[in-house]
Amino acid sequence: MDGWQGAIKQARRARKWSRRQAAEAAGLGEATIEAWETGRRHPRMENLIAYCRTLGVTATERRRIVADAGYGDARHDTAEQ
Repeated sequence: MDGWQGAIKQARRARKWSRRQAAEAAGLGEATIEAWETGRRHPRMENLIAYCRTLGVTATERRRIVADAGYGDARHDTAEQ
């Protein structure tokens, strides 16, 4: 899997979290996480950033994921974690 969907799936797996565990930690539904990872749904930029933060994705990688998701340059997301 390529692009932002693969990146968030890889980040979740790196934490050794199931979709359910990631959803609970992020305050989202498990179906939402599945839909994002499979490309059936597209998150709003702020939700994608928040989810990446929950997964511990670095600011540099978050910006790349956000750009890959079609939101262009996410320089406003400057927090390291």
